[in-house]
Amino acid sequence: MSRFESEAAKKAFLLAFAQRLYLKNENPLHLFLEEATTTSRRSRCATRRRLLRAWENIVRRGRARGLGMTIITQRSAAVAKMVLTQVETLFAMRTTGPQDIAAIEAWIQYHQGDRKILSTLAGLADGEAWVWSPHFLNTLSRHQIRRRETFDSGATPKNIRAADTRHRRPSQTSTSQRCRNAWRRRIEKAKADDPRELRKELRARQAGALDGDWRAAITRQPENDREAGPDGRRSGAAVTVIARSMR
Repeated sequence: MSRFESEAAKKAFLLAFAQRLYLKNENPLHLFLEEATTTSRRSRCATRRRLLRAWENIVRRGRARGLGMTIITQRSAAVAKMVLTQVETLFAMRTTGPQDIAAIEAWIQYHQGDRKILSTLAGLADGEAWVWSPHFLNTLSRHQIRRRETFDSGATPKNIRAADTRHRRPSQTSTSQRCRNAWRRRIEKAKADDPRELRKELRARQAGALDGDWRAAITRQPENDREAGPDGRRSGAAVTVIARSMR
């Protein structure tokens, strides 16, 4: 999602995706919605309200369409309550914000659960989580989540100065150079399509063609056809030919 050029483009895609998925899906499908506040956050913005309704529809009624959902967020307080109340299984990892802890507490109270886990949320280790599933798994337990073995696109880079130390291959082109090349191609295309530039090029070619005709005419003029002037030079016929080419 970070590759979208603007927030408006990202929201438009998420809205269209949710609406079409709900209408067209026919097979069992489980969605993992990371950064859930992007789609499940209350707002006065009309676009955000439409986006929230579309994803609420999947969360609340998606089962009839074969849709399941895992909501992932670091800000539990920012997720709409209507979405949180639909959660059946909670994975609560280290949480320090009072508002976020309050949102988890509200979920626990809604499911009439034990509040003992609240006091431990801020002290959980990296990768440690409370897993609570009052109905689906019927469990409340503390677990250490293993690190993923596949590629982790969200992991913190180990060498944050890698860009300063690695050697650029000769075949690699910098971003600024690619931008310059792209702009150069656009300018050349604009000039090629510009009527003024086309007329200018046509005039230049016509002038070059005339100049070539004059030289050819002078070259083809036989030496013995030229009239001798008072000083003995034969140039009159050549001047006459040039004059004809200019007319």
